[in-house]
Amino acid sequence: MLNNPTQKTIAKSLFTLGSMYLLRYVLGLAVGHLVLPAQTMFRKDKIQPRKYYHNSVLGSFELNYFGVTMASGIVLDTLEIRSESNNLNQPYIIKFCGNGMSYHQNREELLSVALQNNATVIGFDYPNVGKSTATHVNSQTVLVNAGIAQVQRLLELGVNPKNITLHGLSLGGAVATLVAAHFHQQKPPQRLQIINDRSFSKVADVVAGFIGPNSLDKPLQLVLYVLNWNMNAAHAYKQIPDTHKMLIVSKDDSVIKYRPASLYQAIKPDLKQQYGADIEGYKAITRSYKVSNGNQLYFVHGEPIAALLDKNGQSVEATINRFIAKSRL
Repeated sequence: MLNNPTQKTIAKSLFTLGSMYLLRYVLGLAVGHLVLPAQTMFRKDKIQPRKYYHNSVLGSFELNYFGVTMASGIVLDTLEIRSESNNLNQPYIIKFCGNGMSYHQNREELLSVALQNNATVIGFDYPNVGKSTATHVNSQTVLVNAGIAQVQRLLELGVNPKNITLHGLSLGGAVATLVAAHFHQQKPPQRLQIINDRSFSKVADVVAGFIGPNSLDKPLQLVLYVLNWNMNAAHAYKQIPDTHKMLIVSKDDSVIKYRPASLYQAIKPDLKQQYGADIEGYKAITRSYKVSNGNQLYFVHGEPIAALLDKNGQSVEATINRFIAKSRL
């Protein structure tokens, strides 16, 4: 029993802190399922390492399924498609899925990217998605650390960071941007490339895009910040040199609403201050542009890259491939 006031005060404080931590954890789990619904969308199973070869008229590729282990012990279900075995000078492209996706759905796209760029392409599932282990995702840190583990594996193999490109769609764009900023802030900087594809500035802005700006905006941002779920991709994007990033955005996006939620709108004031009237100069440096053919597509947010054109009618896919090739020079 607690016999003096000091002991009772300490016990009460510990109970309060413990209760707050538990509440934060539970709320973090709840937000995690809203942000990453893929956690309950795909069959749970064990990772089965295997390797086989894919032959086509354009070339032969090695497909290697295996697990990548994070520092926390979580194992990520991973596919690596190699165009050339043990060639560390080829492009390495890591694809980050959207919130309701598994890389298994995109295998043909991964093969196409490998073929077009003569590259090694990596697809993976986030923790607690499909065969990737973990029983929970209670903060953005879990997702970011998954991306860091994928990049770190390549660096430890001896891959030059200039040969590594991260390409993320929607939620994956935000995660990839936070991962890229992490490596650019290392000493010395690990200057890999990032393609932010139809993604958002912050999670709170996505919510505002659906419910409209109101008095709940600031409290919502505060709650998400406390729960470590705000995912401020706009801040991270600014930490990456213009020459190492590419941004894809559409005014016709029905998921990431253009004005309240898109990353492009969040960084636009800084661009105007830095580049003045020469915004086209910024776009030329970064290959950033708007997708213009949304009214000809059923669902522009989820359309494959091969279906997208820029405002000048040029292939987005071809521009991405040039960005990947030029970044290595």
